[in-house]
Amino acid sequence: MRVFCSWSGGKDSALALFLFLLFASVACGESGPRIISLSPPLTEELYLLGLGQSIVGNTIYCVKPEDAKKKEKVGSVVNVNLEKILKLKPDLVLASPLTDKRALDKLQKIGIDVHVFSHPKNFQEIKERFLKLSEIVGRKETALKIVLNCERVYFRIKQSSTKEEKRPKVFVQIGRNPLFTATKDSILNSFIEDAGGENIGKDSRTGLFSEEEVLLKNPEYIIVVGMGLDEKEEKERWSKLKELRAVRDGKIFVVDSYKFCSPTVVTYVSGVKEIGEILKEEVKNGKRYFEGKGVRSDLHWRR
Repeated sequence: MRVFCSWSGGKDSALALFLFLLFASVACGESGPRIISLSPPLTEELYLLGLGQSIVGNTIYCVKPEDAKKKEKVGSVVNVNLEKILKLKPDLVLASPLTDKRALDKLQKIGIDVHVFSHPKNFQEIKERFLKLSEIVGRKETALKIVLNCERVYFRIKQSSTKEEKRPKVFVQIGRNPLFTATKDSILNSFIEDAGGENIGKDSRTGLFSEEEVLLKNPEYIIVVGMGLDEKEEKERWSKLKELRAVRDGKIFVVDSYKFCSPTVVTYVSGVKEIGEILKEEVKNGKRYFEGKGVRSDLHWRR
């Protein structure tokens, strides 16, 4: 298996990302524990560590990389089929706090090794999760190489993105009915701040937000996190609020919810770069929103 990253930045950033992903080019055929992953980012990180072939089951939401779609599906992120899991005879089950605790307790009681990983709130916590995972599966050396190179790229991007004294105001839309935004404890808030922006919803206690509050804070950018929302419909809804700077200037963008809500150590770095390019106006007049052009920083896998 080979791993490479398609990146629309300069030569230096593309080379740096290629190099750190190259460290993860461990043969998929190597033997390892039989693993069931109940978390999309953990599934992706297992592939980064060269353990794709060790995954015997995952969730219906584990769709990256492409090979993950072929694995036996044992449920969703929340609800799992214990009978299916037991038939697959896993040595190790990896889960998130969203997974049904009763199901995980039953697996532990019959002797299956179960590890639950908390949801990271920033890049540091993503790195810690990745390193913890690598220790559990015996790939610490590989993970350290990936993290080291990832950090180099991250700090260069962050230094470039945050050098401006004035941070542009950003509204992050997660849902529509009701309107929901990213609070300070959300990984999405970390994306915005690391990219040099100011999240106008970070001080919201619950994340619930009104259009009136958006108008009052008058953001320069609106970033819509997909979540199944219709892009054209969202543009039409926001276009009615012509007083908003983001609407007036055509700075409404949609980003991939899978990438930004469930980032790995790799996709977090590319996500910060993507938001940074939006805020630097390297993507003009909402073109990425309507035409799918502009920033391109998708993780690709090749077997």
